[in-house]
Amino acid sequence: MVEDPTTPPPSARADLGERLIIALLGALLSVAVSGFLFGADNNVFHLPIVDALYDEPAFAHDPFIQSLRFYASGLWLALRGVGRSMDPFWLFLGLHIAARFLAFVGFLACADCLGLRTREARALFAAMIALTPLLLRREGSYAGIGDLFSIALTHTSFTLGLTLLMLASLARGHWARALGLNGVVFFFTPFVAVWNIVPLALVGGTLARQRWRTKAFWGQTALGLSVALACAVPVLVNVGANPEVGAPLTFDYVAYLKEYFPFHFLFLSSPLSEMLALATVFVLAGFALTILKDPARPFLRLLGAYGAVYGLGIVLPWITSNPLALNLHLLRVGAFLHVLAVLGGVAVATRWLLTPKTPVERSLGALLGLSMCAVNFSALVLAPLVVILSVWRGESALSWAGGKRFERSQGFILFMVLTCLPVVALFRGLSMWQEIQAEDTVLAKWATVGTWARAHTPPEAVFLVELSSSGPWFSSSLIFEHTAHRSVWVDTKRGAAVMWSPSYYPIWRQRLTEVQALRTHDERLAYARQHNLAFVIDFCGESDSSKAVFQTKNLCVSDAR
Repeated sequence: MVEDPTTPPPSARADLGERLIIALLGALLSVAVSGFLFGADNNVFHLPIVDALYDEPAFAHDPFIQSLRFYASGLWLALRGVGRSMDPFWLFLGLHIAARFLAFVGFLACADCLGLRTREARALFAAMIALTPLLLRREGSYAGIGDLFSIALTHTSFTLGLTLLMLASLARGHWARALGLNGVVFFFTPFVAVWNIVPLALVGGTLARQRWRTKAFWGQTALGLSVALACAVPVLVNVGANPEVGAPLTFDYVAYLKEYFPFHFLFLSSPLSEMLALATVFVLAGFALTILKDPARPFLRLLGAYGAVYGLGIVLPWITSNPLALNLHLLRVGAFLHVLAVLGGVAVATRWLLTPKTPVERSLGALLGLSMCAVNFSALVLAPLVVILSVWRGESALSWAGGKRFERSQGFILFMVLTCLPVVALFRGLSMWQEIQAEDTVLAKWATVGTWARAHTPPEAVFLVELSSSGPWFSSSLIFEHTAHRSVWVDTKRGAAVMWSPSYYPIWRQRLTEVQALRTHDERLAYARQHNLAFVIDFCGESDSSKAVFQTKNLCVSDAR
């Protein structure tokens, strides 16, 4: 007989220790499945800060590198220049695991609010969280590309766990703690903290109506806001030091977003399939939380709050072109719709598997659990069907499919689920690791070129990197600047600096347009000489490798001086 997951734990200290151990194991499983990449994607903004490249004389006139002084995240403010005394790879890997661990601590705190308090329930819950493709999707959330379980370290990775802890605090009525936690969220990623104002206001308004005359409520409010302000001050000071904050724009900001990366900001830029997928995620979250009844009511309200934030993100670009408003990245809040869908769906599957009220519940729990851990199509079609059917038909839906015929197979079903989960983990891990290994190989080649450049070229040398390629060869070139400590003329990714340094827009746009128009290696060499660029990095098949001053199997460096 499995213990009822609503049974209270015997000791608060033992309970906390158990949760932390399960969270750590879940995080390690999750990282093992998703993998880790160093130097990819948004690390192009983070590594120059960790290396403090903007303090090196060779970068004094590099507008992109100098703009990173005003990068608005407390994490990178705290890590400025750390790369001079330690290997950034191990720093990033450690922080990556820490962020994932924090996410599992947050998930388990929310699961505790939903009544999943036994060791078995927490372990099964954490295992399914680690395997669900709704969190492992490398592209991020549907129709907005919000950060989920990223394969590269970002400061936003920490906000997932912190926000889950904030939501658990709100569900329990711990008002001061929730406010303080949102201040910590602001320290890492300010715009996520702004999203969280809506659920905070929703709960705070309810509490204010109930307790507005009590000193305790206002004391908690003052305490929580004081902690939040203390966490926010370093970021606010750094933002305030940016001379371009509030400066009038000389270009159409919405047009820039369309040119650079519209998916965080403009709803209609997303494919219809992703819009429908996110709607399905929202439906899954709503029905799954409905099944959980009273314990999940706070999370249903919070789902509505984040849905409202997403809705505002849809219409905001039609209302204003103000950069401060659009830089809130409101469509990325879709990541929290994913989170609530996973929280609800996995919690329901765990309950049905471990403490079924009817014989069929365990079968439906197995179906729901495996669908949540299978491919995206399954999670987005089968899982919602299961939960909608159970809500729509009530108890009859849980008995129409066989009733007592399933009683003798319950143990077998549970055994199959526990057997299938490792198999799912193995196949998903192998698939993701193959993809990551291919990109990591390319990263290593770019790092090799960077190491050579640092040792054999003058510090003031500027490199022209070929931009016509796509896929891992292009994205992996972003690590070159970190390993070389040499300036790169332009690339697409660096265009994000316009969001905090609008004066960079005409420079980035002109350079990008000119370089993208270059079709041959000879044209790139001529362009480099025209603009006093020292070297050109090209694919060896597009250049005369015999004239290269350095080359790997795929990359050739040509001297343009």
